[in-house]
Amino acid sequence: VAAPESKPNQIKSLCGLAADATVADFSERYLDADDVLLVAFELRANTTFTKMELTNNQIGAVGAQNIAEALKVNATLTSLDVLANRLTEAGARALVAMAESKPNQ
Repeated sequence: VAAPESKPNQIKSLCGLAADATVADFSERYLDADDVLLVAFELRANTTFTKMELTNNQIGAVGAQNIAEALKVNATLTSLDVLANRLTEAGARALVAMAESKPNQ
């Protein structure tokens, strides 16, 4: 059986988003720290996201720290919303430290 023809505009990211998507909306998906590992991996490799919505999940401190680490190598994201995620002080500090280290974004 022959493989179906691949069409460039149908390529999706690991998280199921279009390859050229500029907004990654993962709001209200019940994501926890383990789920956010995949999102963080995607963020490291992605060069088109400018905005990421992670509101109303449960990423916690560990998830926030994973996102912060991924953002150290991401040069395109300019907006990140993590409202209502049980970040704890450690998670919030990790994100703030990352943001302060990239003042031009």
